[in-house]
Amino acid sequence: MRNYDLTLILAPQLRQEEANDSVQKFVSFAQDQGAILGDQKFLGKKPLLGKIGRNTEGYVAISEFSISPEKIEGIAKYIKEHADILRSLLMIKPKQKVARRVQSLGKGKKSRLKTDTSEETSQVAEGAVETKETASTEEIDKKLEELLGTSVEQAQEKPVQ
Repeated sequence: MRNYDLTLILAPQLRQEEANDSVQKFVSFAQDQGAILGDQKFLGKKPLLGKIGRNTEGYVAISEFSISPEKIEGIAKYIKEHADILRSLLMIKPKQKVARRVQSLGKGKKSRLKTDTSEETSQVAEGAVETKETASTEEIDKKLEELLGTSVEQAQEKPVQ
């Protein structure tokens, strides 16, 4: 099963009820084909960015569903057969990448992020604990002295030219 997004633009000559019924007929057809439905949005009549035939507006519906790739051809055929559907856009939704923490092996090293493409691994790996070390002001000043070669007090007293 793959996840798909389908955007339909329906003819503006239809009444809102007829356009909604047309979308519901498509949804029931997709279910008959074995699709598992996700979000369904009917956005109503919207102006189009460019003309489709003589139409400058159309009803927009967005449907998310999962179906096997072999059955997608039947859905494309259904869309082509219905004249009230002006345009359609069928997109394959990419698998979502989920970041999870993986425990590091060394002492004092931070845990690193591992990217996982499976949908079931949204939980944090067991035993991975994020540790934060706080540094005191003296330690920071000492590091700056090492890097800059001068003390912080001397650097603050020097006028900027």
